[in-house]
Amino acid sequence: MRESRGLSMRKAAKIIGTSDATINHLENGRMGLTDRWIFKVISGYGYKYEDFQDYLENRARLPDETLKDCITLLSSFRPEKIIAVYIILKNLK
Repeated sequence: MRESRGLSMRKAAKIIGTSDATINHLENGRMGLTDRWIFKVISGYGYKYEDFQDYLENRARLPDETLKDCITLLSSFRPEKIIAVYIILKNLK
């Protein structure tokens, strides 16, 4: 969710009022993600709790700018690179 907003850990920490080390620990499971932290983080990132639930259940919506960036990148690739990307993506399912 942080990355979808284009936030570095440092900038996210500043918005939330904590350290970038805390953000790192929360994201990597080295610190317990309590309800207090969940609400603090998602509201700091500009999301609602329902958005967080969607992320947990793999129902996350792709931000419009991300989709546009992907299309722009793909349109600049040569056909053999597009085939390689397709194979990688297909194997991620």
